[in-house]
Amino acid sequence: MTSVAQRSFAGGEIAPAAYGRADQAKYATGARKVRNFIVQRFGGVTNRSGTKMVRETVGSTAGKTTRARRFVYNDAQTYLLEWGDYTLRLIQAGVGVTVSGLAAWSAVTTYEQGDLVSLAGVNYYAKTTSLNLTPASNPAAWYAMPAGGILELPTPYPHADVRRLQFTQSADVMTIFHPTYPIHELRRYGATDWVLTPAVFTPTIAAPTACSSTVGGAGALSFRYRVTAVKPETFEESLAGLETTKNITGATQANPCAITSVAHGYSTGDEITLASIGGMTQLNGQTVTITKTGADTYTLDGVNSTAYGAYTAGGTSARTYARIDSAATPSASAPNVISWTASAGALEYNVYKETNGVYGFIGAAVGTSFKDINYAPSGLTNLATPATVFEAAGKYPQTGAYIQQRFAAAGSGDAPEDIDMSRSGIFNDFSKSSPLQDDDAFGFSINDEEVNEVRHIVNMGKPVVFTSGSIWTLDGDASGALRWDSINPNLVDRRGSSYLRPVTIGNSLLYVQARGTIIRDLQLDLVQGQKGRDLTIYAQHLFDGYTVIAWAYQENPHSVLWVVRSDGKLLALTYVKEHEVWGWSQCETDGTFLDVETVPEGDEDALYVVVERTIGGTARRFVERFASRRVTDPSIDAYFVDCGGTYDGRNITATTLTLSTATTWAYTEPITCTASAAQFIAGDVGNDYILEIGGASLRCHVTAYTDSTHVTVEPASDVPAAFQGVATATWSRAVDQIGSLSHLEGKAVAVLADGCVLANGYEDPQIVVSGGIITLPQHAAVVHVGLPYIADLETLDWEDPNAETLIDKKKIVQGVTLLVQDTRGGWAGCPKTTDDGTIEWQRKYMNEIKQRATEEYSSPTDTRTGTFEVNATGTWGEKGRILIRQSDPLPMTVLAAIPRGKIGG
Repeated sequence: MTSVAQRSFAGGEIAPAAYGRADQAKYATGARKVRNFIVQRFGGVTNRSGTKMVRETVGSTAGKTTRARRFVYNDAQTYLLEWGDYTLRLIQAGVGVTVSGLAAWSAVTTYEQGDLVSLAGVNYYAKTTSLNLTPASNPAAWYAMPAGGILELPTPYPHADVRRLQFTQSADVMTIFHPTYPIHELRRYGATDWVLTPAVFTPTIAAPTACSSTVGGAGALSFRYRVTAVKPETFEESLAGLETTKNITGATQANPCAITSVAHGYSTGDEITLASIGGMTQLNGQTVTITKTGADTYTLDGVNSTAYGAYTAGGTSARTYARIDSAATPSASAPNVISWTASAGALEYNVYKETNGVYGFIGAAVGTSFKDINYAPSGLTNLATPATVFEAAGKYPQTGAYIQQRFAAAGSGDAPEDIDMSRSGIFNDFSKSSPLQDDDAFGFSINDEEVNEVRHIVNMGKPVVFTSGSIWTLDGDASGALRWDSINPNLVDRRGSSYLRPVTIGNSLLYVQARGTIIRDLQLDLVQGQKGRDLTIYAQHLFDGYTVIAWAYQENPHSVLWVVRSDGKLLALTYVKEHEVWGWSQCETDGTFLDVETVPEGDEDALYVVVERTIGGTARRFVERFASRRVTDPSIDAYFVDCGGTYDGRNITATTLTLSTATTWAYTEPITCTASAAQFIAGDVGNDYILEIGGASLRCHVTAYTDSTHVTVEPASDVPAAFQGVATATWSRAVDQIGSLSHLEGKAVAVLADGCVLANGYEDPQIVVSGGIITLPQHAAVVHVGLPYIADLETLDWEDPNAETLIDKKKIVQGVTLLVQDTRGGWAGCPKTTDDGTIEWQRKYMNEIKQRATEEYSSPTDTRTGTFEVNATGTWGEKGRILIRQSDPLPMTVLAAIPRGKIGG
C-alpha cells in the first residue's frame, strides 16, 4: 500500500498547462479544482460561507448596473454605498439605512440640501435651498424617496456610468471622479445626513467685502491694494476682496459690449468683476478690463456680446482692488488707509500692494483697516493667482488621490498625461504665487514615448502613478517631498493598468494589466528596487477569454482578493506575500456575480456582492452579504446557503416564560404558559416553544391562544420538577413555516433547521418556495434557508515530487485519510472526470465522511477536528485523483489529504 501526503493546498487551483510540473512547489500544494472552497492563509481550504440577501437593487429587473463602494470613516463608522441609476443608497452592517419620524414639510421653513421631510406619506430629500416650494410639485428642489423609509439620494450618474466612477476619501468627505462629469464630493454630517455636491475649488473662507481706500496726501501717484482674509488653523487665504459694488443699468449687444453705470468712477485699464446681470447672463462671473467712455459708461475690452441674451435689468460691478489716484508717497503722518468689511471667521487679513503688475505683501491686520506708511512690497511673498481648474467637459479628471497633504487629480480627456496638485494642506486651492513658493499648487505631465492616460494615483509612501501603458513613481526631492521644482518621475514598469483601481495589500500593490486579463503584484523595495510577478500564471485557465471587471480585498480573516470575472464568476486569491502564499479558487452560485466590495465591520471585513439571479423566469439583481464563519455554535449557526436568510426564534429579551396551572404535569395535560411581557399572537397556535433550565430543555406545543401573555401548551414529555412554575428567559419559538422568501419564489432551497439538514436543494426530499413561504417537516427554532451550492476539492494526479514521475504509471486509489478542522459531513472518493474538468457525480464512487459519535438522538452532529479514514472505490487508471465534496449546508475545512492505493507499471 502506497501513500503520499498532501499537507497543504496553499497553491490553490492550477491550470491544466501546469499539470506536468510535479517538480514545482505549486504542484505539491495545488489542486485540480477548488470550487466554493477558499484557500486559508495557513494552507488548508475551507468551504465558503453563504450570502444573505440585503435588498434588491434599483432597476433590478431592468438590468441596470449597481456599483458597490465602501465608505470608511473609522473602524466603528463604516458603510456600503450602493450607486445605482441616478441614485445612491446606503447599507450599514448588512442592513439598509432607513429614516423614520421625519418632520412634516413647512411652508415657512427654509430648507438646505440634505434636509429630510415628510408630506402626504412620502419622504423627501432636499436637493437645494428652498422656501415655500411644495415637494410634490417641485422636483427641482425635492427628491421623492422610495417607500419603506429607504434613505436614497439623487445623483447625476446614470447606471451605465457608475462602473467608471473612481473614489478617494479624506475623513467624512469622499471625492468622486468620472471623465465626463465634474468632480463631486459626498459629505457625511450624520448617520442619515448626506450631501452630494460638485466640488468647489475656491477658498473655503469668504473674501472681505466693500474694500476701499483713503488717500494720505495729494500728489501725482496711483496705488492699488488687495486684501485677503486668513482662516484660523490652516492659514488658508481667501480670494482678494472686491471694492464697493456699482449698479449697472444697461448693457448692449455689441462688440465691444457697452455698460451703463451711473457715476461708476472707473478709469481705463481698471479690472472689474460682473455679477447679477439680468438677461445677458453670459456676462456674470466674468473678470475683464474696461475702457472708460464717459462718467456713466464704459466698454468691456475683448467682450463681443452680439450673440448674448438681451439685457433686461439689474447687475453690479466691482473693481478687483482698492485704488488710490492723485496721491503723494504715504508716510507715518499721512498714510494711505485701506478699509474693508470683515469676513466671518477670519483670523486676520493680509494686505498686498501692486508694483509693476505684481501684488506684494506689505502687512497684516486683525481689524478691518490697515495704514500703509510706504511699506515696500515683499518680493518673496506675493498674492497668489487664483486658478480655474476642472471647469468644463474635457477637463474633468478621471482619478485622484490625497498625496503629501495635497489633493492630486489627473487623466482628463484634454490632458490625459497631466497631474494637477493643490497647495499643501489646502485641498481645494490650486492657486500659484509669483515667484512660485514651495507650498504652491503645481501641475506636470507624465511624458513617455506614447500618450498614456493617467488612470490611477496611489500613495505608497511615495506616489505611484499607473497609466494605460506604464507605471511610475514620483520620487520628489532628496527627502521625498513633492514640489513644483522637485517631481522626479521614475519609470517602474512598461506594463500599463486597466481602469480598475489597484489594491494595496501590505507593502504590495496588486493591479490588473491594461488588457484586463492578467493580475500582477508590485513591491516597492528600498533595497532591491521594484519587484513584481504575474499572479495568474499558474491559474491562467481562470482568465483566458475573460476580463476582470471588479475586485475587492478582504484582509480579515484570510487575506483574500475577490475578483469578479466578465462572465459573472467570482474568483478568490488568497495572498500572503511574506509567506509566499498565493492560491486561486473559484466560487459559483445560482446566478452571476456583477460586483464585489468589502467593508470593515466589527473584527473582520464583511464581503458584499451584487448578484443577478433568475427568479420565476425574470432576471433580478440583489445586494448580498457573505455570512461570517465565526459563530459560537457551528452546528446551529453555521450558514452555507446563498441569497437566503435566517429565522432565529431564540429569546434575546428579558421576557420570561413560566409553565403553571397544572395538576399532574403529565404530557397529556394542557398546561398554561405565561409570559412576563407581551409575546404571544394568535398565529402561535401550532408552533412550539422550547424552554431551557439548567442545561435541560422541554418542548411545548401551543394548542390554544388566550392573550398576548397566555397560551395553552402540551409538553412533549412529562414536565420535570425543575420546569414546574419556574420562570426562564432561556427559550425559543419554533415554527414550521418560514416566510419573507418571495425573492426565491419557485426555487428548491437548502434548509438547515436546528442544525439538521432538512434539504440540500439537490436531492430528495426537496423544499420549494411557494407564495414566499416554505413549510418544514418539523418545527425548528433556528432555520437557515437559501439557494444551495456545492463545494468541491479535487486533487491533482497522484505524484510523488521526491521520486520518479508517476505520470506513465497505472494507479488505483483505495482510500484516503483526511485531516479536517471544525468539519461536519461531506463525501470523498474517486469519481470520473471528463477531459474538460467536469466531475461526473456518481454516488457509487463516493463515501460519506461519517462523524456522529456520542450526541443525543435529538441533537445535531457536532463538528469534528482530526483525521478520518474514508474508503474509496477507485479503478485502475493513470490519474489517482481524490474528490472531496460538501453538498450539504454544513462547514468543512480540509487541512491535508493522504490517498492510499497501489501503483503499477
